[in-house]
Amino acid sequence: IFFRLRMSPKREALPITIDGTTYDVSAWVNHHPGGADIIENYRNRDATDVFMVMHSHDALNKLKRMPVMEPTSPRSPKTPNDEVAEDFRKLRKDMIAKGMFNASPLFYVYKSATTVALGAVAMLMVTHLQWYYISAILLGLCYQQLGWLAHDYCHHQVFSNRAYNNFAGLLFGNVMQGYSETWWKDRHNGHHAATNVQGHDPDIDNLPVLAWSPEDVKNAGPGTRNIIKYQQYYFLPTIAILRFIWCFQSILGVMSYKTDSKNLYYKRQYRREAAGLALHWILKSVFLFCYMPSFLTGLAFFLISECLGGFGIAIVVFLNHYPLDKVEESVWDGHGFCAGQILTTMNIQRGLITDWFFGGLNYQIEHHLWPNLPRHHLKAVSFEVEKLCQKHNLPYRAPPMHTGVAQLLGYLGKIAQLAAVPV
Repeated sequence: IFFRLRMSPKREALPITIDGTTYDVSAWVNHHPGGADIIENYRNRDATDVFMVMHSHDALNKLKRMPVMEPTSPRSPKTPNDEVAEDFRKLRKDMIAKGMFNASPLFYVYKSATTVALGAVAMLMVTHLQWYYISAILLGLCYQQLGWLAHDYCHHQVFSNRAYNNFAGLLFGNVMQGYSETWWKDRHNGHHAATNVQGHDPDIDNLPVLAWSPEDVKNAGPGTRNIIKYQQYYFLPTIAILRFIWCFQSILGVMSYKTDSKNLYYKRQYRREAAGLALHWILKSVFLFCYMPSFLTGLAFFLISECLGGFGIAIVVFLNHYPLDKVEESVWDGHGFCAGQILTTMNIQRGLITDWFFGGLNYQIEHHLWPNLPRHHLKAVSFEVEKLCQKHNLPYRAPPMHTGVAQLLGYLGKIAQLAAVPV
């Protein structure tokens, strides 16, 4: 659907700069599929690299129909670090020429089929063998792998037609996991656009449970400070409830699309999103009611599968950025997009089992540089990224998983010490 974009005298201009041209995108902000916050984050900034790696050619054509303007803010759009940005832009052009942004149909048929098969085997273990607890463990693993599969589709890594990716995201996200596709995109796109940036990255806004920076500690009240001074100890058991949190937030998010969302794109997603979430919980309830021999067995099955699935996703998510320092807005401006992603992101050491368990997100640096790069090309390009990091004296962090976990807990402990200091 294309909208006629006209300026309104009552609408405040929203200038962003793409490839040397400043556009007023205020007419589009409430139609943006990625949400309004991600655009607001780049008000009066150069958004060339983040725009190019997260949008299609159709979006670029739509942008070029928007009003061109001179920057009016006292803070002019900033140009990313030219030398670093130029080298990564050249690498991206080479990757396009080699067809690396074209997904392998066979790979994604294989990943989709084997991931769904994990869940199917778990169901059969219950219905035919009554192996309830082994089945719950397998279902938890299925949830974790479904998370990476939905992630790939929602980043438009698989199909060139984005509508197909959106449908697959609805199937593997809403229906199979109980996560809202649109809610997830709104949050996750904001994270990609401003990774580890205080006040802009929604993923590091975890108070009152977790604090990730001295600024968080400063903003925490006395009661919260008394809690977070122990955060390195309760972190690992707490992340097991991630699925419960995301499912609950998904329901709240979808409800808001009908009642109070200013984003017209989100309003149009309400029915399909709500239907997908409803189907997930109806199917799950029917399965538990029909095949569990007792209420306690069903409750145990539910908690084991949900908590294992949540822990499996959380331990991957928290390893990639959270052990690293969070940055202020002025520092973010100075980095530029490419260098900023590298400085705020950590990989986990390559390996066959690691690549599978992490769903390719152990190559988090590469994923953040090019979010729509298909998973099966991440390893190949990681060697080139590592060379460019060495050339520009940028850190390329890729510790083993156990080292990464130790670094994460150590970082939590460092922040916890600040909370333990009497105010």
